[in-house]
Amino acid sequence: MKIKVFFLAFAFTFFFSAQSFSQTPLMDRLCHTWVLQAMDDGTGKKNVDDAQRDFRLIFNKDMTCKQGLQPDGLISSSWKLDEPNMMITIVDVATQKTFSLKILFIQTYFFVCELHF
Repeated sequence: MKIKVFFLAFAFTFFFSAQSFSQTPLMDRLCHTWVLQAMDDGTGKKNVDDAQRDFRLIFNKDMTCKQGLQPDGLISSSWKLDEPNMMITIVDVATQKTFSLKILFIQTYFFVCELHF
């Protein structure tokens, strides 16, 4: 099943300056806190309701991320970027389950991806 997901950047995440990471422009664009804005399940783009808008996807430059609903709780994960294929793979730290996001479009504060599970 493929679902298109639309995010807007909510706020910048905090980074540790003591560690050095090799970054690309795409990684820099991804490292934000993203807020779910709309979804398209193949029947057309639909704005999400208030409860779904609480979903956050937070990418950090140290390749950790958090995902989930605020304030209910965020799931700690790691992520890797396959830049040539524009794919992000996210691995849940606790369960080791993975899912992928195909980057369809990204600007500084707008991100559209396709969820693959």
